[in-house]
Amino acid sequence: MHWAYAFLNIPMSLGYGLGAFVLIVVTFFLFCMTHSLKKDIQKPNRFAYWMICQIIQWLFGFFWIKSDITGVEKVPTDSRFLFVSNHTSMFDFLIVLAHLGRFHVIPILKKEAEKFPIAGKCSHYTGFIPIDRSNPKEGLRAILKAVRFLKEDYCSIYIAPEGTRNKDGKMSPFHAGSFKIAQKAQVPVVVACVTGTQNVHSNIFRRITHVRLDFLETFPKEKVAEMTTVELADAAQELIQARLDELEKKE
Repeated sequence: MHWAYAFLNIPMSLGYGLGAFVLIVVTFFLFCMTHSLKKDIQKPNRFAYWMICQIIQWLFGFFWIKSDITGVEKVPTDSRFLFVSNHTSMFDFLIVLAHLGRFHVIPILKKEAEKFPIAGKCSHYTGFIPIDRSNPKEGLRAILKAVRFLKEDYCSIYIAPEGTRNKDGKMSPFHAGSFKIAQKAQVPVVVACVTGTQNVHSNIFRRITHVRLDFLETFPKEKVAEMTTVELADAAQELIQARLDELEKKE
């Protein structure tokens, strides 16, 4: 075969690969949409979680998102944990799914996320935990579900203790109640700082978006048990604010 044909086969092969990927993704979406009719998911679906992680990895490349992750060696590998960070964008937890899927971290998301036509169905079927902060009873139910997931060793849990994003870019006070999850489940708390995700929307297809995920410290479960939830919230927020101040000085 002439050498030129080899080069002609490259785009053809890429096209077949992309077509196969799209077919797999569409099939997965349809499966999630037909199987997410159950009102309550009793445990996370590992295969669905793996699929979502793969899709998000691909989307990060497609949307020109470049990630810089530091301190991952501080994340426990011998136990489940509660993972907390600041909240800058809806993309905050996606960086975890894109690059740290091996830790199987299930996020607690605002209830409105389940209303998204496709993504909402997939997240529901996968086992992501919706929370309605305006309804104390439903909020408690979400917290107890997260505790059960941790105790039964299904997954680790991610939550942004701020609850909602602050439009001026500054952190809002952390909700101490978020840390009850770690205390009730008797697991460590991993504190991380997220930056850059707020720029994804404006940069898509225009320029590369640089996002960071810095793991700052892990509070061992013994320390979590000794401290009050308010103390844990303050300590975590101080760590993140110090990292934000450090990054701002470098700019």
